[in-house]
Formats: sequence, C-alpha cells, structure tokens
Amino acid sequence: MTFEEVYGNYVLVFEACIKAAGQQTDNPAYKNVKQILEREEIKEAIGRAVNDEVELEIFITLLLYGLLREIHGVNKLKTKEPEEIAKLLSFIYTNYLKKATEKFCQKYGLEPPPESLDTFFTIKQYRLKA
Repeated sequence: MTFEEVYGNYVLVFEACIKAAGQQTDNPAYKNVKQILEREEIKEAIGRAVNDEVELEIFITLLLYGLLREIHGVNKLKTKEPEEIAKLLSFIYTNYLKKATEKFCQKYGLEPPPESLDTFFTIKQYRLKA
C-alpha cells in the first residue's frame, strides 16, 4: 500500500471513532466529523501532510485540530495557549482514538503515537488557515 492509501484508511478509522464518540456524548461536531474533514482548508492541509509523508502523530494532531476548530471556533482557539490546545488534543485522542489507533498501527506495521499528542508545535506548516 502507498503512504496515501494507509493514511486514507486512517482517516476512515478517525471518522468512525469520532462519530461513535458523538453518539455517546451527543456532540454535534463529533457526529458531523466527515463533513468537517471534507472542508476545503482541511482537505488541503491533509493533502500537504500526506505529500510530505509526516509521521502518524502529526497527521492525527492535524485531524484533531480541524475538529477542535469546529467545536471551539477559530477565534476562541486563537486566544488559547498552545499547551491548552495540546491538552484538548490529547484528551480526544486518549478517550476516543487511542485503542483504534494502536490496532491500526499493528495492522500496518507503524509505530504507534506516544501516550500524549503534544505535537501541536510541530504542525505549524500544516495548520489550517484561520
């Protein structure tokens, strides 16, 4: 499989996990994750990340950041400290994605991301336009 195919498959895992979390929490952004990820600015950022073959950890952080933008709004996120955003990213990952991501990594022979996704600082060039 190509890098693009593997990461495309991860997007499907991401969508399924977040949508299931939306059913549990009644969070409308989680429920509409597919539509959020189909927005042009998010698709472009995902495309750049795939073309550059970034690590899975950065790719996951990018997907989560797109989701956070929908939940909290761009203007509110701009006022948060990067450490606060990293905590939000890690919360969603740990509670809704970690187990599925570990299984995905086993299936494709990838190194699973660390416990905490504190890679917010490393995704600046992929950051979505505000």
